[in-house]
Amino acid sequence: MGTCSYYQGGMIVSTIDVATYSSRADSATFPLLGNMLGFSVTPYPEGFGSLGTDLGLTIDGDTPNIDPSTGGYATHYMKSDATVNFGYTTATTATLTTDWILDGPTDWDAATMASGTDHTTDASPNVAFCKVDLSSATGCLQGQQWTVTLLLHDEAGHSRIISVVVETNDVLADAFAPEANLTIESSDNIEYIGTKTVSNTEWDVNRLILNENGELVVNFDASQSSDADAIDGSNGIVTYEWKVFFDAPYGDTSFNLEGHTFEETAASNGMFTYRFQNETVDSSGTAESQIRMELRVYDASGKFSDKYRMYFVVVPEGYGDEIPLVQYDNFENTSVGVTESTYTITGTILSGSETGEVYVEASFSRDDFSASAIEKYNLITDNKFARSVALADQDSFELSLDIDNFYSNNSEVVEIWVRVYEGDDERWSDDLTKMVLINLKQCRGVLANASAQAAGGEFVWNATSLDCDWNGEWSYDSETGLWSEPGNDANSGESSDDSSLMLILAIVGSLILLGGVTLLFLRGGGSSDKVDNLSAAAAGYGQSQDMTEQYVQQLIAQGYPEETARQYAAQYVGQAAASQPQAAAQPAAAGNDLYTQYYNQYFQQFVAQGYDEATASQYAQQYAAQAQQQQ
Repeated sequence: MGTCSYYQGGMIVSTIDVATYSSRADSATFPLLGNMLGFSVTPYPEGFGSLGTDLGLTIDGDTPNIDPSTGGYATHYMKSDATVNFGYTTATTATLTTDWILDGPTDWDAATMASGTDHTTDASPNVAFCKVDLSSATGCLQGQQWTVTLLLHDEAGHSRIISVVVETNDVLADAFAPEANLTIESSDNIEYIGTKTVSNTEWDVNRLILNENGELVVNFDASQSSDADAIDGSNGIVTYEWKVFFDAPYGDTSFNLEGHTFEETAASNGMFTYRFQNETVDSSGTAESQIRMELRVYDASGKFSDKYRMYFVVVPEGYGDEIPLVQYDNFENTSVGVTESTYTITGTILSGSETGEVYVEASFSRDDFSASAIEKYNLITDNKFARSVALADQDSFELSLDIDNFYSNNSEVVEIWVRVYEGDDERWSDDLTKMVLINLKQCRGVLANASAQAAGGEFVWNATSLDCDWNGEWSYDSETGLWSEPGNDANSGESSDDSSLMLILAIVGSLILLGGVTLLFLRGGGSSDKVDNLSAAAAGYGQSQDMTEQYVQQLIAQGYPEETARQYAAQYVGQAAASQPQAAAQPAAAGNDLYTQYYNQYFQQFVAQGYDEATASQYAQQYAAQAQQQQ
């Protein structure tokens, strides 16, 4: 039964045969007809409008969306087993009575209904919706629908009816927008350099260093993006939208302002690869532009996230990486004899260690630098290899090598190799590898007495004690350094002094002899003879030399201080020259040939190590003279 009013008129509509079933109008049992005839239809109360006009349903306090095709409410999607609150809004102040009709698989108490409807008069009922389905991940059947109808009427019989269809659909019941999250794969060519503020949000800025091919492939990972509405164990993201802006060389403004868009499905699991090739810094490295990467993700309901941004500055290979500058402390070729058991290299890293990863290594062979880890370990254990810790700018280093096993009863020349490199990839190692030659004195600097040698004695190297043992008629006290003639220990001190004098005289005599014979050799061939051996000329044999200065240099090479050497030269050179025999041209010539052989050998070695010819000649003269002296 219902009423309909129009201005001052109206009518009553009923589906009941009133005349048949109604009692008399004065009956107290069922006077329906009499009541209808006596009823006067009145207008609807003010504000008691229809759907969309001062009247509407609410679900959890929100008005459902309108379906444009029907003008009624669109289907409302709910999470499985969600408890929903229903209500209504109206502009009338009249007292209204509510009747809620629920048509679906469960009733207002969430109990199963075989068929039919369930009714409640609560003004704002709550109900949980779930049709049990044990095969579903949520335990509730997806896509199940209920129709909720509200009947409102006042005391005068005016009424309104509105309804909405609700459905359990965890995919479409989207309460949250997805969130984008982005990281990049770590790499030695990627460096975090700070942030950039956009709309009060800080975004990472990274520097990309191109490889030797002028490119860098960067792997992006958006797998940590998520949708709070996801129910199937996934992150709920169905589409990843990647956009790249301003990917152009520095100063180039011909790029597309819309950027380049790449879409990936859920099958990508958020992984994305992009190749950077355009340098975004100027030639001086002081000005730059930035490439922007944006990520936006979409869920199954079509909702999308806010943009996630990341910025990149692209620089060429080697950008900002300066070659380390190393200052050594007296690490050069030297003719001064060494007698210590260890050789120590010290120095400082002045600059170029931008990340504090510069290392210094020392060895007796260049090949040791490329040895395996276990081989290097064994060398380090034997003190034949040394390596510093990681060094930063202004850090000092000290490396020591054991040279005991290189000594003998002859003068020895030993190679010391040092290399400096930066980082795990050992950058700059070829440029910063250096070798110097050191001279080890025979018998660790102990000189044999000339008279003792003339008597047939000699030093013999002891491989066990790593020292020289004297073998001869004379006696030598290694503790005091004194020599004793056979059967004359009492005068050992005087004998030692005499022997030293004799040794010096012998050295001076050989020098004078060598100089004289050289002059004869150079002049004796006549005007048509030429000296073609340029190495001999470079060594000083093509010109007249001061015999005293030659003697001084020889004594210095033997380890004497310069002042002492000059005193000996001034005292003995005249005496030795006066007593030297004149007819020794053939032995001197032989000595000249031997010197030339040593000189050429050392000269070529120093040139091969990178020394200029002048320096190589100087060092070769010193080493050749020492080598000849040992013969």
